[in-house]
Formats: sequence, C-alpha cells, structure tokens
Amino acid sequence: MNAERMDFPDNSFDCVTVPYVLSVTPNPPRLVHEIRRVCKPDGVIIILNHFSGSGFWWLMERAVRSAAEHVGFRRGSPIEVTVVNPEPAEP
Repeated sequence: MNAERMDFPDNSFDCVTVPYVLSVTPNPPRLVHEIRRVCKPDGVIIILNHFSGSGFWWLMERAVRSAAEHVGFRRGSPIEVTVVNPEPAEP
C-alpha cells in the first residue's frame, strides 16, 4: 500500500510506527499527514529516522551523502519541517 495515500479509515490505529521511511518517501509531508490521519487522537506515533544534525554531525553527513543518495536515501531533513510543521499535504 502507498503510505502517502493509505486505504485505512481515519483514526484506525492506537499506535503508528514509521521506521526509516521519511528519508525514502517522495513526499514526507504527505506521509506525515497520513500518519496523523490514521492514528487515533489519543494514539501514539513513533518515528525513527535520520534528521539533519549540526556541527560535527553535519560534516559527517556531508562526507557520506553521495553514497547514501546512491542507495536511495535523501539527506536528512530538519525534524521541525518534516514532522512538527510539515507543509500542507496535497489532497
């Protein structure tokens, strides 16, 4: 199933886990929208992913970026943009 357009009804799950998916999905804000839609209002969302760091970690990310992109991983996005305040999802 396409995680950016799930067939589940709203508020279907008590818990939604998303391990290492945000960095490989074409539209992370759309995926976050869908995760929130299918999770119950009092449910739990667990996201495990790589997000951009700063300082030393930024240099390390830059050093391995081309290899990571070669296998399908995009550069990590800031968590504030991707998860906390994603752009509105397309319908």
